[in-house]
Amino acid sequence: VLLPLLLAIETTRAQTVFIPDVNLRAWFNSYIPDVVDANGYLDASPALWANWGQIGMTLDVDWQPCDLTGLEALTELRYLEVDFHELDVTMNAWPPALETLIISHYLGSSLPALPVTMQGLLLNGIDPTLPVAFPEGLLTLQVVGSPITLLGNLPVSLRGLALSGLPNLQVLLSLP
Repeated sequence: VLLPLLLAIETTRAQTVFIPDVNLRAWFNSYIPDVVDANGYLDASPALWANWGQIGMTLDVDWQPCDLTGLEALTELRYLEVDFHELDVTMNAWPPALETLIISHYLGSSLPALPVTMQGLLLNGIDPTLPVAFPEGLLTLQVVGSPITLLGNLPVSLRGLALSGLPNLQVLLSLP
């Protein structure tokens, strides 16, 4: 009787993730009330987040300092739109199953690597020095309103490319 109980407790604990940023905790709780407990632990059970994973989520980062540690725990999330409001952000990783990502007004010098599952990416108003390594399975890329001078190597999988409002872009390194 004790062994099954211990295994159940360990399984539950393995699906919780500490969220250090109180504003990110509030954001999680706005989607599923009380999904982050009073101690800051997120219930990241895939079954709990499965519906949101299919619908997608929007994160409006309008607080400073901002630590998005724990966002990567949403293993079912397929669509995410993040507006950084030109703020400095700490971030470890993107949710691993993301297929579509919209990043707006990010002026940081680096972002976590994009997931290999990524199919669509929109970069809106990004810092000109932000290096972006595009995943090999990327199908569509849109870059809007940025002073970037160089876009980088595009994956051979790319089927759609839209560039606008890039006054300093001088050359594309490669077109698949």
